[in-house]
Amino acid sequence: MTKHTPGPWKMFYGKICSPSCESLGFLSGEFTERSHDLANALRVIACVNACEGINPKAVPDLLKALKEAKDQLIALCSYDDVPVSIFRAIAKAEEE
Repeated sequence: MTKHTPGPWKMFYGKICSPSCESLGFLSGEFTERSHDLANALRVIACVNACEGINPKAVPDLLKALKEAKDQLIALCSYDDVPVSIFRAIAKAEEE
């Protein structure tokens, strides 16, 4: 399997593009503000850019490990000792 086009990806004149502004063939449609596809295209870009350098297969394990670390902190210390960033990260990962 070949590697994906490196990021960061971006929108350029209504198309999803690589850093060098080459249109990505499989996502070559025109995305306009009136199209619900624009929201989908922006989500794809955000996901690709956020996951740069992360093995996608590891994400479920990372979330599980973070939840376990939170639970251990609560059990060993207290709820107030858990950094707010942990709660925010878990909530962000689980939101739709």
